Amino acid sequence: MLVAKRDRAQDIKTLVAKLDRAGRSETGLTSPSTGRARLSLQMHHHRAEQWLVVTGAAKVARGENEMMLDEDEAT
Repeated sequence: MLVAKRDRAQDIKTLVAKLDRAGRSETGLTSPSTGRARLSLQMHHHRAEQWLVVTGAAKVARGENEMMLDEDEAT
């Protein structure tokens, strides 16, 4: 989990690239065999979250709605 100021969100992609080049496991959510990853469904009543797609695409469920996000898009 990364916590950052909202005005620094654009720097996340650079940070992930640095971690990846350093061989850190934190960037390895993708399955080597399928090229896909899945995160668990979560619900929080007392906090806000923002999800940013750093690379690739993501199908995101928010309430009853599902949406597709591409690289550099957030919800």
